[in-house]
Amino acid sequence: MDYPQIRWDVQANVAVIAFGPPPRGDRTVLEVSDDDGDLLALVHFAPGGELVELELLDAARQLPADLPARVDGAV
Repeated sequence: MDYPQIRWDVQANVAVIAFGPPPRGDRTVLEVSDDDGDLLALVHFAPGGELVELELLDAARQLPADLPARVDGAV
């Protein structure tokens, strides 16, 4: 499987960018919020600190508008 991979659930307005296969062990997840405290993204790290996944929680605003047409797995 080639990485990075982008999956976009248009109905849920969430996109996931995977930078590699799921790690073994527990992930560390950091929340990213805007100045108003609204949650914008979740950043997932493998136990060794490697970035493995980025979840965008307002994907329609955060990604290019034409991206769903170019993304495998956009639903």
